[in-house]
Amino acid sequence: MSDKPQGPDFSLDPGQLCREETVSDGRAGTIRCLYPILPDGSPDPARQVLFQGQAQVMTPMGVLPVHFDIPAASGAEAVQKFVAAEQKCLEDPLNEL
Repeated sequence: MSDKPQGPDFSLDPGQLCREETVSDGRAGTIRCLYPILPDGSPDPARQVLFQGQAQVMTPMGVLPVHFDIPAASGAEAVQKFVAAEQKCLEDPLNEL
């Protein structure tokens, strides 16, 4: 057994690096585009681009931030699927209750 206290591991995984780009219409929400890169900064063609939506929903208790994955192959498709992905994100917790 080690005498050193175990804390969280803050090291970055060099196999999971991404370059991030944010796209927004300034009204409905934001899309984070995560472009896979290699440790040298060049594109990683072995992994797919990930798209994540972010929005705020007004509830009786105030503003609720929501974050959700958008299954898409391109930025244009992510924009098109934004609303459906947001609605699914909001429906899933309600169905679990």
